[in-house]
Amino acid sequence: MVFAEAKRLGIAVSAPASWPNPSPTHHVADLGTGSGVLAIAMVRALADATVWATDIDVDALAVARANLAQAGLHAGRMRLAQGSWWEALPPELAGHLSIVVSNPPYISLSDFEDLADHVRNFEPTRALVAGTSGLDDLGRDHPGRAALVVQSRRADL
Repeated sequence: MVFAEAKRLGIAVSAPASWPNPSPTHHVADLGTGSGVLAIAMVRALADATVWATDIDVDALAVARANLAQAGLHAGRMRLAQGSWWEALPPELAGHLSIVVSNPPYISLSDFEDLADHVRNFEPTRALVAGTSGLDDLGRDHPGRAALVVQSRRADL
């Protein structure tokens, strides 16, 4: 399996003024982190927040950990949790998630077969394909999800 290295992607993220201002007691979650690039970007953009990076694949989490070290960032600010989406987050986060980011699989099984080899063979299939519609992972819900997120009057989608 080959995962993207953070240094090759060149992603720059800044915190928009409309985002909440996380304090050390607030947390950010990157669900399905893969290589950890989004989580690392959030660590850089939100200096006082703890970022939780979840993934079902232990190999992906190892790459995320290596990318964090390569980025020279403090490992204590990014926590890695193995498991599926919301289920990987510990219950003590209840009411503390200020921001949730994700780049979930979004390619249908039939479209996957038509992808160019250099795309299809770059990432593990489950990192790209989300069932027959390509939307299966977007429809996943977790009964405790609402309790994990900080209650507010606005949400940026």
